Amino acid sequence: MAFFLCGVAKAQTSSRPVPKNVEHPEDPFAGDYRPPVVKELGTSAGQVRVIGLLGARLAAGTQPVGQGTVEFMTLPILGLRLSSTLALGSEDPSSLFFAIGPSLHFFPYRRLDVSMFAEVGPARFALDHGAAWSPMLSTGASLDLAISGYWFLRLEGHLAWAVYDGGGEAVTLFDPGGTLGIGFGI
Repeated sequence: MAFFLCGVAKAQTSSRPVPKNVEHPEDPFAGDYRPPVVKELGTSAGQVRVIGLLGARLAAGTQPVGQGTVEFMTLPILGLRLSSTLALGSEDPSSLFFAIGPSLHFFPYRRLDVSMFAEVGPARFALDHGAAWSPMLSTGASLDLAISGYWFLRLEGHLAWAVYDGGGEAVTLFDPGGTLGIGFGI
């Protein structure tokens, strides 16, 4: 019996013609609607951040360093960093470091952001007796301050670790350092 009633109701509703030119009343609340405004500050998903930094490493006295980093933000809180660091001084050992690793951002979409990172890659150490290559691990944290929708200042601290051949003996390098620079995010 229930199937019969459902079938009759369906037949009744499908046989009515649908009017073609029905005018709907105006929305009385249309003036109250505002589209959401996107926050342009801070780290966001899909962003590419190019950062140039200058600073110092403290392993062999104070030695100036230059660093270039490109960071691809896959999610608002998770990025992939590609970095290169060059020790600018002539102190032993001067080094060149290429690295890749993840970064974790704690305050995306805000003017002030804090992040942590870990990178690994090959490092070249220029020594008095020649050059030595070694894997290097670098971990650290950074503080970003957004200046505008595109530009930001970055303060970064890191600790790098490597073991390299220092003329026939293994030399362990613990290299704390800090950098300050400006970045551009698109």
